[in-house]
Amino acid sequence: MSKTNFKYLPFIICIIILGISLSSCRKELLYKGNEKILSFSSDTLQFDTVFTQIGTVTRFFKIENPSQNAILLKKIELMNLNGLNTFRINVDGVSGTKFENITIPPKDFIYVFAEATIDPMNLTNPFVILDEIRYSFNDVIQSSYLEAWGRDAYFHRGEVYIGKNITWLADKPHVILRDDTFPGVGVDSSSVLNIEPGCEIYSAQGTGIFVDGELHVGALGNQDSVVFRSARIETLQNEINFEENPGLWQGITLFSGSKATFYNVCINQAIWGLQIRRFSEDINDMLVDAARPEVILDKVQIKNSALNALIALNADLTVTNSIFYYSGANTVAIALGGKAKFDNCTIYNNGVSGSDDSEGLILSNFVQTSQGTGVHPLESADFTNVLIHGNASEQLIFSEDDLVDFNYNFTNCLLKTELESQGGFTNCLFNQDPLFEDANDANFNLKDNSPCINAGVDNGITEDIYFSPRLSFDIGAVAY
Repeated sequence: MSKTNFKYLPFIICIIILGISLSSCRKELLYKGNEKILSFSSDTLQFDTVFTQIGTVTRFFKIENPSQNAILLKKIELMNLNGLNTFRINVDGVSGTKFENITIPPKDFIYVFAEATIDPMNLTNPFVILDEIRYSFNDVIQSSYLEAWGRDAYFHRGEVYIGKNITWLADKPHVILRDDTFPGVGVDSSSVLNIEPGCEIYSAQGTGIFVDGELHVGALGNQDSVVFRSARIETLQNEINFEENPGLWQGITLFSGSKATFYNVCINQAIWGLQIRRFSEDINDMLVDAARPEVILDKVQIKNSALNALIALNADLTVTNSIFYYSGANTVAIALGGKAKFDNCTIYNNGVSGSDDSEGLILSNFVQTSQGTGVHPLESADFTNVLIHGNASEQLIFSEDDLVDFNYNFTNCLLKTELESQGGFTNCLFNQDPLFEDANDANFNLKDNSPCINAGVDNGITEDIYFSPRLSFDIGAVAY
């Protein structure tokens, strides 16, 4: 029997042990850069289920590492921005809200599962609940987001109506959202959007309603008001309340050729409350009278606008029993001429947060845009029983090009202005305090000794903005 030669055995054993040791100690090289290289299968994970009762829904996404080296995530954290504890997450099989030292291998990915529980009957919920997941590595911070519908509502994400006659019902709120193709709701030139009395419309940041066709809001004589406002209705943990913050959505825009009626409507917190034509439109298109927007406002309030509450460029505008107040620019701007008729309205500006006090009304028969200057006659601008006041010492601006007509007339109005010597004023009161109950609290009721009481003229308006009978010919939107 041959004998085994053990002469080299110790050497062989050492080689085997060393190999095993080197294999077990080998580590993947880590990414050391400071670029935001993580990619997500969804930057914003949307839970677009609309619940009518308490419900839970689960979604997932992938965090991908495109690097040739592994990425060590020092921390993954669910931020719970609203303090509502709506969301829960699971990272690679482990549940929690904070995870540390998670490694994503080179050219690989990990799964994140997210769960949302919604009580749609909780009226303190925001309509859109947003939360953030934050990822930290190498002094780099990246984020992805979770978004869920917090209440039972109609959600309009980037809707554009083409060749349709659409009616929004008032049985539950409407929420306007943007998508990658359109910033809100669009109504093309062959479409009509009707919004029923009593509707509540909430718009997310950057969204608006954009109309080339027809828009009809509310109904004549109906006391159920329609309210447009920001979708930010919640109070955050730091006690920030969005109720009166200006500029939280784009507002309503009516383009050339459009028609619109607004009856018993409130528009709050927009950048521009109501734009009738935009400066971005072709200047030559805005000079065409055949495409002049036709707009009626009756019992309308537009407030807390970051810029203008109402701006009209060569429009045909009729306004009755309406109040425009708290704006960051001229509260009402009638530019590039056109036609405007205001009866029993109140225009009041003491500015908004972060802005100076601007004039209440500007009248102009021209406009300057990036495309040049357009000039068009101001065919008529008639103001009867209108009250214009505010913090600035001058509340009127007349901006006139002598080449075309500039026709205006103020009859039985109360005006804070030094322009009375320019003419166009009949039986007006100048630079008197209107004696509101409390204008700083948006209470535009007249005190017993207000000079506006019975200082107006009979213009056939028999009730005020709140449907109260007019027992005397008062100036302004609110009857004494």
